[in-house]
Amino acid sequence: MDWARTELVCILSGEGEADSGFLRYRPCGAVSMALRRLRTRLGRVAVWHTTLAIALSACAQRNVHPDTAGLAPAGGGDARASLEVENNTTLDVRIFLLRAAMPTRLGTVTGMSTARFDLTLDMLGRDVRFYASPVGGRQRTITDMIVVKPGQLVSLHLDNMMRSYRLSVW
Repeated sequence: MDWARTELVCILSGEGEADSGFLRYRPCGAVSMALRRLRTRLGRVAVWHTTLAIALSACAQRNVHPDTAGLAPAGGGDARASLEVENNTTLDVRIFLLRAAMPTRLGTVTGMSTARFDLTLDMLGRDVRFYASPVGGRQRTITDMIVVKPGQLVSLHLDNMMRSYRLSVW
């Protein structure tokens, strides 16, 4: 809708007056009500477009962190590390990687078995902890902080009651 035409209609109908390029209107009349609704909708659309533009620009950035850029092995080798979890409890255990207190779920290890999880490049090169949470129990285990580098194998052994653990880095 053309703003000049809307202002002219409001001025001619006696529902508003022009002041410094913006329309002032009174709460009466169909034209002023329509204009008020239009301004509200345009404001919502502008906020929505701005939010969408910010979200798209954030997603478009590359996911390479400056402190992990030099961690890739020379010669195009594997840029991953592995976590091997030996679960000696009878319960299934969910395994998380904690980075700056933010959990990333790696997967689940069934009771009395061993599972291996790949750690991607964005999980490497900084202080991390591993968090084990049993599916049907209350006892949880959080390991000490370690730094995992590409090509390493981290081995986590959980004891029968999850009161202790053994962590090895190879």
